[in-house]
Amino acid sequence: MRVPPGRAGRQWLRERLAVAERGAALLDRKLSVLDEASRRLAAERDTARLAWEAAHRRAVRRQARAALLGGTGAIRLATAGPARIEVTTTTLAGVCFPDSVDCVLPQDFRNTVTGSATLLAARGAHRDALAAGVRYAAAAAAARAVERELAATRIRLRGLRHRRIPALRTAAATLEFALEEQERADRVRVARAVDRDNRIPDAATDDS
Repeated sequence: MRVPPGRAGRQWLRERLAVAERGAALLDRKLSVLDEASRRLAAERDTARLAWEAAHRRAVRRQARAALLGGTGAIRLATAGPARIEVTTTTLAGVCFPDSVDCVLPQDFRNTVTGSATLLAARGAHRDALAAGVRYAAAAAAARAVERELAATRIRLRGLRHRRIPALRTAAATLEFALEEQERADRVRVARAVDRDNRIPDAATDDS
């Protein structure tokens, strides 16, 4: 740490120590906000994962029944086209992450294609599984984003509290001690100079 010499260094260290302490306080508040959000988003992710897994299992069973009764050709005919995913993001404590997601599915194929009740049920189950999977993906992405920022904030706060602030305080104490020693030495020199000046007239009087 390159500290300016003398009293300028004292002010330099005081300013940087104040900035570091304010930064640590801000990071501590940010850590609290992110920790609460991380817990909430993790719970939402786990709930979404369970919902997706259940919807996936249901879709697999319905597809197996539809393939058994109508063949794979009927399943291919039931495909109506790609879905569109619309994601809305939000920002919390400087972290941007998915807040809500909408899975816009193709028009129901019953308007154009005739299918059995089993095929209709299979397609509906797949649509539900797709929507659940999209919600799970968004929830997982949100949880990851906040968890990464939470970990980075912990590292920055630990660096300030355990390295930067102690180093500044040590440097300030060392400089303060050096300045006090310098001031003490200056006082001694001034006192000696005054004492020497006071003795000079006495010597001149003795000579006369």
